[in-house]
Amino acid sequence: MAASFIHNVIVEEQDPAVNAILEHDLPVNPLSGLLLEIKPLNETSTVTNYASAARIIDAFNSIRVLFRGQTILDISGRDLYAALLHRWRVDISQSNQVQTDNDRRSLILPILFGRHWGDRTEGIPQTRSGELVLRLDVDVADTGYDDLRYQIEALELPGARFTHFTRMTTIAQTFAATGQNDVVLPTEWDKRGILVFNTTAFAGAAPAPGLGRLSVLVNGVERGYSSSEVEILRGLFGAMGKHSPRYNEHRHHVIVDDTVDVFALNTQDHHEPLDTYAYLDFDFTGDDSYNLQTRGENRVVLRSDAHVAEAMRVIPIEKVNVSEFF
Repeated sequence: MAASFIHNVIVEEQDPAVNAILEHDLPVNPLSGLLLEIKPLNETSTVTNYASAARIIDAFNSIRVLFRGQTILDISGRDLYAALLHRWRVDISQSNQVQTDNDRRSLILPILFGRHWGDRTEGIPQTRSGELVLRLDVDVADTGYDDLRYQIEALELPGARFTHFTRMTTIAQTFAATGQNDVVLPTEWDKRGILVFNTTAFAGAAPAPGLGRLSVLVNGVERGYSSSEVEILRGLFGAMGKHSPRYNEHRHHVIVDDTVDVFALNTQDHHEPLDTYAYLDFDFTGDDSYNLQTRGENRVVLRSDAHVAEAMRVIPIEKVNVSEFF
């Protein structure tokens, strides 16, 4: 008999009037993933307010999934988008992507708890009513949009017996000085990757991205990434066969010569949602062969030889044993 699934709306369209933290119960059946639909109106009366995706996903200051108060997911909308692209090679989709003022757009932000959508080996196992909740910190209006609405659908897999699930949490830190800085990572679960955000991107005539050179140390010994520049780590995106996201911000410059009536078209490709991210991939073969094993270790750190003393974020992407967590 073929396996069954339930794909349904679990939260009907919400229209919050003010910025708020809103909570919704999640399904009790084994849960593979969620689809978070973001539905704002364009506020592009000033056309430069328009952005293809970045400002829309920023409508979610935080997205949290909790089981009896324990954190499964704690991440911002933009950080989640970066994680989808780097870890899962998943892009977002969008309807009515136009710059027309007061047109309503629909952007779909997936949340995956396993290796892929519909994975029957990894996900959130069956729970009881009220144990599993989604908590959203919502910004209802900002540059480029207003009248934010959202709706949520889920993929449930009745009968699935998950062995593991993906956990993502956010470590926010502000470096006090340039040079060597350590970010202490949790050690309870092994890691498939580490997503990093630095405020200052690689840009300008003398680029100095905030995080600089990165390394990972376990009990003082370099593990896997012994030294890599943050802008070169961004090159792993291509080395792993990943493609640029469709929602880059394109800037087209047209030069017209009135005398001969010809033009040249030049494009600047600006990865607004991704310019400040890099990913340290420990599962580039997709079989957990190189996972960063941290269980039982005393101290695991991400070390940055920082160019700028500034705010940064680290999001460990962890493989968690279902039987030990739930």
